[in-house]
Amino acid sequence: MAKQIRNFITIYSENTEALKGLNTDITTNNSLLSAMLLRKMDSTLLKRFEHFHSSQTNTMPQPDEIIRFLTQECNEVEQASLYSTVTDLGFLNNKAYYL
Repeated sequence: MAKQIRNFITIYSENTEALKGLNTDITTNNSLLSAMLLRKMDSTLLKRFEHFHSSQTNTMPQPDEIIRFLTQECNEVEQASLYSTVTDLGFLNNKAYYL
């Protein structure tokens, strides 16, 4: 899942930067883009975003806020995966010395 999210963020960033290079910034006050980004999320991720955005329930999130959330989620999944890999290899409980 983290790889898919990271790929999505990369493609989004490349395209928005290209548009900014053409003096077209679509990332500010763009509720249509926000709606499209939210529709790309699965139900679990969308629920986590709603919790993340809960302090501002009466406002449509900005695209940058959604991308920040996705980046944070991706980082957390990658960190958890890294921790799991290190634990499985025994580095955290000194088993690595016996490999």
